[in-house]
Amino acid sequence: MKQNILIVAAFAALVNVALPVASQAAANRASTPSGTTDLEATVATLAPGLSREELAELLDQGSLIFHSEDEPITFRYLPRSSISDQVQRSFGHFEPNVVNEVLFLLPRPQENSRGAPYASDQELLLDLYNTFRAVSKLSGVEYESSRAGGMRVLFDNVYAIESVRNRDPLPDPVVTRVPRESSFLLHLEDSNFGRSFFEASFYGGDDAVSMGMTNLRSLTFFVPVVRAERVRFQMLALPLEDHLLLYGAVGLEAGGFLRRMVHLPGSFRRRIVALTDWFTQQVYNGNNPGQIHPGQGNGE
Repeated sequence: MKQNILIVAAFAALVNVALPVASQAAANRASTPSGTTDLEATVATLAPGLSREELAELLDQGSLIFHSEDEPITFRYLPRSSISDQVQRSFGHFEPNVVNEVLFLLPRPQENSRGAPYASDQELLLDLYNTFRAVSKLSGVEYESSRAGGMRVLFDNVYAIESVRNRDPLPDPVVTRVPRESSFLLHLEDSNFGRSFFEASFYGGDDAVSMGMTNLRSLTFFVPVVRAERVRFQMLALPLEDHLLLYGAVGLEAGGFLRRMVHLPGSFRRRIVALTDWFTQQVYNGNNPGQIHPGQGNGE
C-alpha cells in the first residue's frame, strides 16, 4: 500500500472538510408549546454544550464538526448517556494538543442486516454494538485525495488479534448480548504509518454503545512521530425515538516536529470522518445519510 500521505489522529491526512449536505432537520418535527420542536428540545437536553447556532445547524444540516488546539478537551458535542462518563474517562491521563469532535443527527435505523424490522431497542443497540466490533470491514476504507485526483485507501488489513506477538487474524468478535465493557487488540495498516496495533475498547449501556481506539505502539513516519497511547478515538451511538445521534472524537499529543510537517486539524477531521463514515455505511447498508465530504487542499 502506498504511503505518500501523512495521516494523523490515528492516521493523519491533509485537507479541510466541507460540511455535509445530508439533512434530517425537517423530519418528524412536532411543535411544543414553547415554539420549539420535540426533536430540538430533546437534542438540546442531551447535548447541552451546543450553542443555539450549533443546535440550529445540527437540525438543519445533520452534522457539526469542531476542532481545538492547545486547549483541554471539553467533550463539547458529547451527548448525555449512561456511558458518557466512561467515554470521557477513556481520555484520562492524556493531554491532547489537537482535538476534533463531530456530531451527526441521523434517521433511526429501521431494519437489521437481514432486512427485518428491529423488534426492540435492545436489538438495535446490539446491532450497533456489533457494527463497531466488525473491524475487518474497516479494510479498504477510502478518502478523496486531491493529489491523487481520486479516492485512496486509508486503512487495509484490519483485523482482531490475540496479542501483538500473536498476530494471526481472528474473526470479528461479534457478540449475542451487549456487555458493559470489553476490549480486544487489532492489527491495522494505514497509508502512512504501515503496520500499527491498537486496543479497541467498547462500552454498552441501556441507551447507547461506544467504541474507542488507542495506539499501543509508537506510530512512525521514517522516525517515531507519535508515542504509544497518544492517539485516541471515541465514537458513541445514541438512538432516539426517530433519530440516531452519532458522536465522534479524536485527540492527539503531537510534538513540534509533526505539527510543523502536517496541518493536524485537517488530518484529524479526515480520520474521524472516515471512521464515522465506515460506521454509517454499515448501519445503513451502504446508504450513508450522514456523510461528510472531504474538501480539497494542502496537496495531500
